[in-house]
Amino acid sequence: MAILDNEMVLSKAQAFTSAEAHVCSNKDYYDFGAAGNAEGFRVVATVGDAVTSTGSATVKFVVQMDNDAAFGSPTTVYDSTAIGKATLVAGYKAVDVLLTRACERYVRIVYTVATEVLATGTFNAWIDTKIQTNGIE
Repeated sequence: MAILDNEMVLSKAQAFTSAEAHVCSNKDYYDFGAAGNAEGFRVVATVGDAVTSTGSATVKFVVQMDNDAAFGSPTTVYDSTAIGKATLVAGYKAVDVLLTRACERYVRIVYTVATEVLATGTFNAWIDTKIQTNGIE
């Protein structure tokens, strides 16, 4: 198990209500210092508190990279399908993506809530060097 560095936490117990795209809030992105430095790192995202909604809400998880901190022209590293609220229970691992040498300098995660607003639900995301077994609590 790797040590989880607070500087590598992209979002911690981040909650959304509106049906739109949301950039991780703890840090808008992680800076690897230079393109090519991300090899061997992982982006992991989990559900903290279960998602609920009065409708059939979904959440999509997208990992992006860019050499521009403003993400003017991001490249998608991972794009999940829209995941229904019934699947988004506490502890569910939505993303576990291994980054490669081809990764650009900055990496972020974007959560997109669709179909309906969320009543509850929190998300965690971080950069790690190994497969995490315990996550953020």
